[in-house]
Parts: sequence; structure tokens; C-alpha cells
Amino acid sequence: MGQKVYRQGDLAFIPREDLPKSVAEVETLKGRDAKSGAKVLRTRTIRRGENGGIHAIAEETKNAVFYELDGVRYIIGPEGVGILHGEHKRVDLPPGSYEVRVQREAEGRSWRNVRD
Repeated sequence: MGQKVYRQGDLAFIPREDLPKSVAEVETLKGRDAKSGAKVLRTRTIRRGENGGIHAIAEETKNAVFYELDGVRYIIGPEGVGILHGEHKRVDLPPGSYEVRVQREAEGRSWRNVRD
């Protein structure tokens, strides 16, 4: 049986066991070019949708780290993470580390990002 992927609108939150567990570990990460490092994002906004909706980390979420490395975004939530969006039901991620991906959908013979 596969891992549970959490979804909200156009985003998927994929549990990852191989990610850092703290901001101190994140700050030591190096990118594919071995020069650039992880960038801790000092915002609660995860993504702005094409139609104006915003996916955000809930204010009451404590100790979460939101960062980007090599163009991919991640969230570490040692105490869990609440994800909010005005048009979707709240998603509560259990404690852990997650890769954040924009979901894709088939359009004819090609693929495109889900628009939300």
C-alpha cells in the first residue's frame, strides 16, 4: 500500500522521510550545483492560484519550516501543519516533512498544471 498524499485544490503534499527535520538541518542543504543552498521562506503563503486563491499555513501552526531547494518547495511540521484556502476544506497534515507539488491533469494528449 502506498503513502497517503494530501491534496487541496491544485496542490499535493507528499510525505517524505528523507527530508531534514529542523531548520538547522535545512540551512546546511546544498543544491544540485553544490553552490546554492536551501532558502527558508519567511511567509505563510504557499502558493497563489491563477484565480486569486491563496494556499497558506494556518497561523496556529507552530514550528513549521517552509523552504525551497532547486525550485522545489517543502514543509517541515514537527507538530503538524494546517493548510488553509478560502475555497477548499482545511487540510491538517500530520507531523512530518512534505514535498509541495502543483498537481497535473491530462488535457488532450498533453499534461498541464491544475488551475485553481
